[in-house]
Amino acid sequence: MMKKGLFLFAVASAISLIGGCSRAPSPPSFYPVTGQVLLDGKPACFVNVSLTPRDVNDEDTPAATGQTNANGEFSIRSMMGAGYEGALPGEYWVSLSTPRQAPETANGAKPTAIPQKYRNPRTAKISISVGQQTNDLGTIRLQS
Repeated sequence: MMKKGLFLFAVASAISLIGGCSRAPSPPSFYPVTGQVLLDGKPACFVNVSLTPRDVNDEDTPAATGQTNANGEFSIRSMMGAGYEGALPGEYWVSLSTPRQAPETANGAKPTAIPQKYRNPRTAKISISVGQQTNDLGTIRLQS
């Protein structure tokens, strides 16, 4: 009787372990990141905004980017496919660049030319924190 009980306990334990291992990991949580970019006090139009993790060894954090509109406003999207609006919580460097062409919705407006020093995260020296909430970065003010 004791051996049968021990055997049933062992089988039940093995099944619970196997069942626990088969669960798919839950997807990471992304949080909205918005803001505005001004260059010399004027909206930076159709500029690419990129977030790079400050920890250079962090390979698990996906790239996060956005593009400003005609008013210099942007929202960030992580590069993991559809549905990943925002970024993972963490510390990031911000870099900005001028795209080769304006989006089709630009109605003839041209992208703002961004000075070279803002194109590299290390020389731009703009850092942000993304928390587990809606993150409004406010206005990022650049000087040419």
